[in-house]
Amino acid sequence: MITFESVSHHYGVTPALNDVSFTVPDGSITGLVGPNGSGKTTAMKILMGIIRPSEGSATIDGRPFCDALLPMSTVGALITPEWIPGDRSALNVLLGLALTHGISRQRCRDLLALVGLGDVANRRIRTFSLGMRQRMGIAIALLGEPTHLVLDEPVNGLDPEGVAWVRRFLRDYVNEGRSVLLSSHLMSELQNTADRIVVLSQGRVVANDAMSSLVSEADGSVYVEADDIERLIELLAMEGCSAHTVERGAVFSEVTARQISAVAARGGVLIDRLEPRRSTLEDVFFGLTGEGDPGTKKVV
Repeated sequence: MITFESVSHHYGVTPALNDVSFTVPDGSITGLVGPNGSGKTTAMKILMGIIRPSEGSATIDGRPFCDALLPMSTVGALITPEWIPGDRSALNVLLGLALTHGISRQRCRDLLALVGLGDVANRRIRTFSLGMRQRMGIAIALLGEPTHLVLDEPVNGLDPEGVAWVRRFLRDYVNEGRSVLLSSHLMSELQNTADRIVVLSQGRVVANDAMSSLVSEADGSVYVEADDIERLIELLAMEGCSAHTVERGAVFSEVTARQISAVAARGGVLIDRLEPRRSTLEDVFFGLTGEGDPGTKKVV
């Protein structure tokens, strides 16, 4: 299990993290989200021993990463693929790292095939696209068959097929009792991937819960299309229900689908579509952080 206990960090006088505490349970994927500058990458770097926290501790199975006897078998990390030497081939990079842990050459070849780079194993990294570099970073993270994975924006630059592959792979990975700490700006993808969500805002934890608890089945509003939507809005306004129009219909708040149906029937309005709206992780994110307007579908 990965554990953050009262972690704070400052860059000079600028606070990056403030009393951050959360866990990443074994057998689950924990998503770490927040606006740019909220401290996500700083938290991951502290966990991996790249920087030291000003206060608190981040541990893996009860000890700091720097104390791990076999680091690559304990945690596999992808913080950024930019460090990978551009003048070396994909296979050569993996082989060099494999020597530090007595990992076989065949394991390196198998990993490149697994992430979709088998056909370019002997190409230099500098010729790789962003998506290919991301795949290479994932291969490096997996090299030691680690118990935990720490991935910062692992699907950045991947095509839809690659994104789907990462999602399937991570699910199989945690089903073996391992854990994943994952950050992403793609809220819809994270909603389909993570079991738990930690939301950071201005360096503080503002939410830490199961995805199923954070994202409710319905957000209390109902989308309606009707033959006379303006009349339906007027009728429901008399009942104290607010609404706003959208391209083909309207969204009503503080009312149930059953109530809408009853009012429409009494008023002679024919309903074409009636659909309770489901909240999304994006809705939750905007509500907690105050970043942007969910209606704009901004990607954060």
